[in-house]
Amino acid sequence: MDVKNVIKICITALLIAILSACVPTKEEKFARNQSRANASEDPVMVNAILGISKNSKYKANIGARHISLKIYNNLYENQISGAVNSYRKNDSSNDQVAKTYIATAKKRGNRVAMYNSKVNKAILSLYNQGTRLKGDVWYYDLDNALVEYDKKNRIVSALVRINEFMIPIGNVLHEQRSNFYLSSDARYIESKISKKALEDNFIANL
Repeated sequence: MDVKNVIKICITALLIAILSACVPTKEEKFARNQSRANASEDPVMVNAILGISKNSKYKANIGARHISLKIYNNLYENQISGAVNSYRKNDSSNDQVAKTYIATAKKRGNRVAMYNSKVNKAILSLYNQGTRLKGDVWYYDLDNALVEYDKKNRIVSALVRINEFMIPIGNVLHEQRSNFYLSSDARYIESKISKKALEDNFIANL
């Protein structure tokens, strides 16, 4: 092996080592998210929701007034319409995310009300949900909304879902994002969604 090849191999190995050192481990990412959670407007709820992502396929994104959980699913459908119909069979109000949200709200003495998909869509429409890629289809109305109230009947937080369907290669890829709007955002939702809209689309207290 000549000197030039040896140098190339050494440089490549060095670059790989540097890049590997720069990429945070899963534990490091979780620790960073915990710091963000503790600095958020609602550390109790954010830490509870963040815990779901520790040993699961969910990826967490934390802001001062919100947290979102993202998960990708292969629904083994080759058409978006079929994937949407397949997803409709699920009850997201009874999954791990919803159960954690409801349990955390109740543990601090609050109640959670469930509203139909019209409220889910109305809340999501208040915020910029990002940029759609060509061919992607987004749905705001496939899930019910969950809203946490305190003892004074003021909104404390809201859990809403957005579903994105795409066909990269082969089967439809489904991305579900669970958005939790907290504190200041809860006040904003309260000011924008009328009591009548909530009353008309109320399903049940959970």
